[in-house]
Amino acid sequence: MTTGTMMVCSQGVKLKVVEAVLDKAQGQGLVTTQDVHDMLISPATADAGCAYIDTLNDSLKGPATCIVSHAWASPWQDTVDVMRQVEAETPNTLFWLDLLTSCCRTLSPQAPRPGALMCNAPLPSTITTRLPCSV
Repeated sequence: MTTGTMMVCSQGVKLKVVEAVLDKAQGQGLVTTQDVHDMLISPATADAGCAYIDTLNDSLKGPATCIVSHAWASPWQDTVDVMRQVEAETPNTLFWLDLLTSCCRTLSPQAPRPGALMCNAPLPSTITTRLPCSV
């Protein structure tokens, strides 16, 4: 039995937030999305026990307009590049990305890490889906 929590919100972040995370990650030599989560995002939110989005000023977030799916082993740069393409096509996009908008806290050492794939099916490294404007 797996024990853990994952609180999910419907808020998204502006591209500038994602790019700031990329800058920090590159400064620390972090490459994969998993590295960014484990070495940057998780430590930054550990004491508060919240999602990264909860640490941001309200001007940097709002109702998500795009869901981003990614592979944890893929380069974070690749995910950010796709988000830049979406922003270029649709300015002011607010991105929902589990890494930044969900509070993933493992309560048991036996629980799989957040984002662990439950199957071995090959997946593209990044997929984006636009959400309808109405909720």
